[in-house]
Amino acid sequence: LYLLLVHFMYLVLMMVQHEHNKMMRKAEKGERKMANIVQINEATCTGCKNCVNLCPREILYIDEATGKCKVTDETKFDRMKGCERVCKSKSIKII
Repeated sequence: LYLLLVHFMYLVLMMVQHEHNKMMRKAEKGERKMANIVQINEATCTGCKNCVNLCPREILYIDEATGKCKVTDETKFDRMKGCERVCKSKSIKII
């Protein structure tokens, strides 16, 4: 009876681990899909801060070293494309 219980617990553990691995793979795929949604052309960015001031999720900032716009966390991106519309130099592209 003891061996049966141990075997059962082992099977449950393997099922839980399998489901966890499956969820992690899905999450990794989702992160890859999110990568580079907000593309900033640093060569044309003037650092005017229009996009930074507009961004409701605060994912854009001006890098002090370069004076150019950068993205902090694309997973918080709202897909409204407001930053793309207010960019005077057309340096931001949302794909």
